[in-house]
Amino acid sequence: MKKTLIIVFVVGLVGIGFFAYRSTGIRTILSNRYKEAGLAEYNKGNYQEAVVNYTRGIKLNPTYALLYSYRGGAKMELGDYQGAEEDVNRAIELEPNGGGHWFARALLKNEMKRPREALADINKAIELDPEADAEVYLNRGFIKEDLKDCKGAIKDFTRVIELNPTEVLAYAHRSGCYNSMQQYRAAVADDTRVLELDPTVVPAYYTRGSSRMELKDYTGAISDYTKFIELSTNPKLRSKAYQFRAQAKQALGDLAGAQADMKKAQELAISK
Repeated sequence: MKKTLIIVFVVGLVGIGFFAYRSTGIRTILSNRYKEAGLAEYNKGNYQEAVVNYTRGIKLNPTYALLYSYRGGAKMELGDYQGAEEDVNRAIELEPNGGGHWFARALLKNEMKRPREALADINKAIELDPEADAEVYLNRGFIKEDLKDCKGAIKDFTRVIELNPTEVLAYAHRSGCYNSMQQYRAAVADDTRVLELDPTVVPAYYTRGSSRMELKDYTGAISDYTKFIELSTNPKLRSKAYQFRAQAKQALGDLAGAQADMKKAQELAISK
């Protein structure tokens, strides 16, 4: 009788273990489904629905760090910075070696105008994942640029270009850094590459024109400002473009053209 009871007890334990394992497996599957549903809503811009799905996934699997990171991103888009920070902090607590969580918190802190904290977090993300993709280095470049660390930003933008030679933003922002450091030829080269990759990036004509002015390439500057004036819908910048084109024309001895441009610049300044 005792032997029979022992066998029944052992079989019972095995059964409980099996059902617990099965239950855990089902929870994992369902939480992953909510994660995918949340991502789909997020990508459609439905951030509140994304939060709802991530929350359902977390209820099923409270130690799934990625769900907290993703929910934090959705909350950030909704302007709930406190809730977003709580979520990414929790993700880091659960998975401290997950570089993606540190990157998520870096993006959040930069959005919250805390760039030095953002830089520390994104440095940690790269430390944990030295093979981080171009997006991570691009965002670190943005943060360094905001902190006026142009040399550091140029290094990161260059790394982005090594990883993805067609990343327009890397060339555009590196051009701005080169211009700030008075490396005008390098700035012109980067703006030229921007326009080769995407001719619709209208501000590149303006910034390249500014660099060409510094190089005393007045003919090139006039060409760039003319193109910018044709394509831009920003009255304030169009006014400035007329003003700078007037200066270039004056430098080349075209006084009538310079006068006409100054008049147009004043008209736009008044009308804006």
